[in-house]
Amino acid sequence: RVEKAMGNNHIAKHWGKLAEKVAASCRKTFWDESRQLFADDPAKRHFSEHTQALMLLADAAKGEKALRCFENLISDKDLVRATVYFKYYLFETYFKFSRGDIFLKDLDLWRSYVALGATTCLECPETAAKSARSDCHAWGAHPVYFLRARIAGIMPLEPYFEKVRIAPQPSGLKSIKAEWPHPSGKMISVDLTFNGDVASGTVSTPVPGVFEWKGRSIPLEIGKNHL
Repeated sequence: RVEKAMGNNHIAKHWGKLAEKVAASCRKTFWDESRQLFADDPAKRHFSEHTQALMLLADAAKGEKALRCFENLISDKDLVRATVYFKYYLFETYFKFSRGDIFLKDLDLWRSYVALGATTCLECPETAAKSARSDCHAWGAHPVYFLRARIAGIMPLEPYFEKVRIAPQPSGLKSIKAEWPHPSGKMISVDLTFNGDVASGTVSTPVPGVFEWKGRSIPLEIGKNHL
């Protein structure tokens, strides 16, 4: 996608073909039919959240196979667990399969930071037996991104943010108010309420775009849009 945005279509095709080749090799070498998961090793002795997240984000599994893999990712208790920084990829996987509710539950770790009196993100969970070592790790701040980009659903629709896509996943929340800085220096803001399958509110944007909700796509104009 980056190469296409830069006008290097021939390089984009090269990486696309290589990606397909690698994905096919991963399916052949690491997919375990009995567990419906990707193994970490060719002998299929080790399995982790890390591998499932990367394979699903890269579309190494598609259709029903991807759905089964995801269901096992969130239900298999024997998988090696992702640590704080790698949860970024795990959270991306949750949202790819429209399970923002699991993300919101996983924020209990960050709530525990608040309970400890921390004002920045710790490197790892703090326990009586284990110190977090450092209490100012930027890699632990990615929930701030997900709250805006996935829960509020504010994302670029085209390269350079020339258009915006608003596709909220409230995941049980009744309302969302959020802002996202646009390269123009202006803000994209949403003020939305949710009642079952009904979404209403306003979206303000310096660029045109679309609002997506429950299979519908509504055009957004520059300025304030009432939904």
